[in-house]
Amino acid sequence: MPQSFIGSTRNVSYDTELGVLSAECRVSESSNEWKTSWLNISGCLRQDYYGIKLFNGPLVSGGDSENLTSFNADHERARVTFTDGRRITRKRESQVRENISFWQSLIRNAGWTDEWTGYEHSVDLNDYLRNKDGLLECVVGEDKEPLWIVKKLIGFINKMPMPGTPVAIVSVKANDLKRKQEYSKRETDDEEWVKSTYVEDKKRVYRGVFVEIKG
Repeated sequence: MPQSFIGSTRNVSYDTELGVLSAECRVSESSNEWKTSWLNISGCLRQDYYGIKLFNGPLVSGGDSENLTSFNADHERARVTFTDGRRITRKRESQVRENISFWQSLIRNAGWTDEWTGYEHSVDLNDYLRNKDGLLECVVGEDKEPLWIVKKLIGFINKMPMPGTPVAIVSVKANDLKRKQEYSKRETDDEEWVKSTYVEDKKRVYRGVFVEIKG
């Protein structure tokens, strides 16, 4: 039987750069045997402007490359912290532009002030994670077929235009090679993601991996 994340783990750590959670998990409630496992948090949670949420696969994440990781730019910054062995908090801020008049803007571009503004979101991992037989898992949500949209789009793009098709439509199809390659990559990503999951009681579960500690 699956055990709660908080009640059955110890020595929990989270790499804010890699997005990988590590913990020793008790094999069963009646056992004193512990196993170490890792879980890629970005495999089951995603960051967007509305908070940190579950998602059903890479396609749904919209290609967000900042999934719960630190990130730096000239005028943007993000910081991820992990507290209490269970809570991930991500604070993202943007530097505020200088407020200049229309006439000043004709002479120069607005500079940057010392002020920063942004938002902060956090997630309690105990709401999403569990320990099953010593392995970290994330219950993603209702099982869905993650590939049907991709397959439909690729099928549409692959169709050859029929004789008499308007030139504008043919032109769009001819320029869709980049989009076709993008969808093909997403399909591959989805297939790899599905290999890391299984379905239990109509819920899709994302699995971690066991880690053998030597020495």
